[in-house]
Amino acid sequence: MPIDASWPGYAKGTIPDDGFEWIWQDAIPADEPDRDPQVAYIPFGYEKKVLPRGWQKTSANKPLDLDIVFEKDVEIELRDGVKIYADIYRPADVDGSEKRIPIILAHSPYGKGGGGANLMDVVPYRVGVPKSRQSGLEKFEGPDPNEWCQRGYAIVDPNARGSFDSEGNLHMFGRKEGEDAHDIIEHIAQYDWCNGNVGMAGNSWLCVVQYWAAMEKPPHLKCIAPWEGFSDFYRDMSRRGGIPWAPFLKWVLRGVPGRGKQEAVTEMAEQHEIYDQYWESKRVDFTRIDIPAYILGSYSSMLHTMGSIRAWKDINTNKKWLRIHPHQEWYEDYYHQSVDELDRFFTRYLKDVENGWEQTPPVRVSMYRFGQNYPLYDQIESDYPIPCTQYTKLYLSDKHSLQTASSTSTAVHSYNSETSAMVTYDYIFPQKTVLAGFSKLKIYVSCQEHNDLDIYVMLRKLSIDGELMEQSNVPLHELPPDVKTVKDVANVNPTKYLGPTGILRASHREIDPSKSTDYWPHHPHLRTQLITPGDVVELNIGIWPMGIVFEQGEGLRLQVSGKTMVLPEWDNPHVKHMEPKFNKGMHNIHLGGKYADSYVLVPVVP
Repeated sequence: MPIDASWPGYAKGTIPDDGFEWIWQDAIPADEPDRDPQVAYIPFGYEKKVLPRGWQKTSANKPLDLDIVFEKDVEIELRDGVKIYADIYRPADVDGSEKRIPIILAHSPYGKGGGGANLMDVVPYRVGVPKSRQSGLEKFEGPDPNEWCQRGYAIVDPNARGSFDSEGNLHMFGRKEGEDAHDIIEHIAQYDWCNGNVGMAGNSWLCVVQYWAAMEKPPHLKCIAPWEGFSDFYRDMSRRGGIPWAPFLKWVLRGVPGRGKQEAVTEMAEQHEIYDQYWESKRVDFTRIDIPAYILGSYSSMLHTMGSIRAWKDINTNKKWLRIHPHQEWYEDYYHQSVDELDRFFTRYLKDVENGWEQTPPVRVSMYRFGQNYPLYDQIESDYPIPCTQYTKLYLSDKHSLQTASSTSTAVHSYNSETSAMVTYDYIFPQKTVLAGFSKLKIYVSCQEHNDLDIYVMLRKLSIDGELMEQSNVPLHELPPDVKTVKDVANVNPTKYLGPTGILRASHREIDPSKSTDYWPHHPHLRTQLITPGDVVELNIGIWPMGIVFEQGEGLRLQVSGKTMVLPEWDNPHVKHMEPKFNKGMHNIHLGGKYADSYVLVPVVP
């Protein structure tokens, strides 16, 4: 039964099989000596104490700005009897007699109490967030208790079902996490020091679970702040374009130890090639979310961009706000301006203060300029995609250029799909131009050696001198002194952005016209259509949103390859060994004649 049909009640909280079998794997024990060294284990056991102002977790961390009551491993029983454990932080002057405060819930399996996974430590420069900016008590990708307790909130950091010392088996997204979050929210809202209002915050996993929690409609959940998370597990991450992608997921699950089993998501992805009930069970139904939402997105994430835009379009309330920021998402979590604004949102809906938040523009969009130029920040718009967008076709030519008119000259451009070889097409802007929103590539391809093709595309910015340009995801002044230019920034995706991308496996080329737009092809992924070797097929490849300013004389380059051109999430050669080895032989791009309608559609904003 697809999740969109009827929504079952809360009976016992089990997940129906829906015609498929779950694959489980043993979790790495949380206290096993040879577990991932980046995952710190804090011995289990309840404890309550006051952390005094000036307390430091380490000499590198920020001292506390106030006295904080810290409760460790607080037991919360879920509807099916499973016990999970949370850490709770609240200002010491909140006793429940006269002063009550709201709660911000940060739900994930990444650990708590300043322990668990902290993948910021394996990314260069900690993406511009030094330890001196954090108390060290924060959950990975979650709010810092020191910051938020002094603003008048409590922080609750649970270890999700099946992670660390919490009981049960770990489900990776879906209704079970939503049910669990519902139960946690309704439990913690009853604390005598809580004012009955609970909000949720955090990015990535902490963002995705907010959607599922809000779908369950817990009465005490008053608002959510989903800052960068996917919402269609198939299309956004696990099998984007129909291509299985394991490296990132395997990396994530290494950082989630437990005492039970974990859903083997990469194995499930291999077994479920087409979109079926398994994937539907992990797709957010935004029509069920009707509470205020402050949504954050970015172009730089290779995981979350589409999820953020989808949330903005489909959440079922007019009390929603979208901001596309110009930074890496972890940097944005702790960027003072963003924290101040999130506080305004929570003050309105968790403290019930009329502070003018509703006058905040519904959409704000940042625009990259690349190189040493800082992005244009928070351009105000009424909607997204931007309503005045002029979608413009740039046609692929036999001269490896992009041009405003189709060419009659025929050509075949080829590249070796088993290497990092690529074919490129350039366009030089005759005047200053802003591209903001979705793009689409229509292309005709063939392969003699294989009955299928994986195609990867990327749009790059060219300088006036014809050099490929790059964008730092962290302001340069936040990086070490030896990082003087963007070229010096480490070549990993969290710290450097190259351009928007598109991905498609040719056997998944079928389009559903009823769900497609002029600028975005919707692939249902309900069946595979293999290709007779040598036959030419038409592919329409959606390219994720961008916001880029091109000055007169600067250029746009379309790159087409059989390998991903995105920088890795972290500098580890093991990642390359997990990339799909699917393509064979030469890929051929056919142009001109009956293939003259080959173009990239770009979003020009006046």
